[in-house]
Amino acid sequence: METPSSRKRKSLEETPPRRRRCGEMEMRLCVELGCLAATTARHPKFASKELYGPLLRDDFEGLRLSAQPRRGSRAKVLSIDVEMVDVEMVDEDSRGRRRQLPVSAAVVRGDTGEVVYSSFLAPCDDWEARDDDLDWKTDIHGISATTLREASNRGELGTIRDVQRVIEAEWDDLTFLCGHRLSGDLKVLQIGGTALARRVVDTMLLRWNRGAPSLKSLVAGTGNKKNLLPGRDHDATADAQKAAAVLDDDLDALLASLAEP
Repeated sequence: METPSSRKRKSLEETPPRRRRCGEMEMRLCVELGCLAATTARHPKFASKELYGPLLRDDFEGLRLSAQPRRGSRAKVLSIDVEMVDVEMVDEDSRGRRRQLPVSAAVVRGDTGEVVYSSFLAPCDDWEARDDDLDWKTDIHGISATTLREASNRGELGTIRDVQRVIEAEWDDLTFLCGHRLSGDLKVLQIGGTALARRVVDTMLLRWNRGAPSLKSLVAGTGNKKNLLPGRDHDATADAQKAAAVLDDDLDALLASLAEP
């Protein structure tokens, strides 16, 4: 008589070896990414006010990510980078302080190298009227008010909500977010939720050694440069790819350590 366990065994035996290996690799990838996410979350600074603390709060306002399962989903990595400008806060409680606004963002599939999203962004609804109030930091990332006006004229100026929709569409319980000091990018994109404590791999915290390392220094030490496109430092797409390359290096190191007797 055929039992559920015998049917399961028969099904596995009829599965082509290549598909079985893919399933094993998929499970191993989830475990390895989970290990790196756990290492990130255990860092003493992870839940600090300067990093992920505000994103994990119950009263966080914005897109709240929750690890909901999705039928047919597979493990994937979304590497994110955002370039920003500064603006002085004018409310009485925060007078004199500055906050950051996004001017470009990129989302790259860390496991395939696919650029899922890359666009200039409107920093805020009234950014053109507030041009003089913004510290554009053009010397760092090359983006100016003129850059955004030209993108707007071409119909190519995105919004924070556009980026949120992309991440929301890709997100499920097997999705991991990667970046270098990713908390800053998520704050300006208004993305949070308690799931971040289990699904964020931050290359800055993973490679912390008596201080925060720069992304440039980490990339210089990695052997995974094959998927990197030419691009200057502080280019959103290039930096998202660089963070993914550093993550690949960490996955290789973790795999090698697990294989040691």
